[in-house]
Amino acid sequence: AAEAFAHSAQVEGAPVHHSLKRSDRGYAHLPPEIRGQFTDEVWQTLETDARLEGYIARQARAQLKSDAQNDKPIPPWLDYAAMPGLRAEARQKFTHIRPETFGQAARIGGISPSDVALLSVWCRKNGGPAG
Repeated sequence: AAEAFAHSAQVEGAPVHHSLKRSDRGYAHLPPEIRGQFTDEVWQTLETDARLEGYIARQARAQLKSDAQNDKPIPPWLDYAAMPGLRAEARQKFTHIRPETFGQAARIGGISPSDVALLSVWCRKNGGPAG
């Protein structure tokens, strides 16, 4: 109910939610008739949620992208020894384990996100699935 109110109630011609996002405003600057609708604790929660909204949305998009990449296959013909820039440890582990998907590759102990990113770029540039 409080979140819906913050999106529908207006202050200075904009939804209260927008005021909560601003670091120079926040719930403490809301008019008393609006601020009195809920406790300070509720307003603090709404303000925190509003300010983190962009970050949370970016994280959700990144997670969706990561989830989509997890199931993409790694071509079985891939020669890890021919991949310039791949760390020796990653080269050895990929060659030994031969992960079938990018998700499997990312879950190998000692493999960094940059190892998987390099693998993805290499596949894309050399005729494998766009990782």
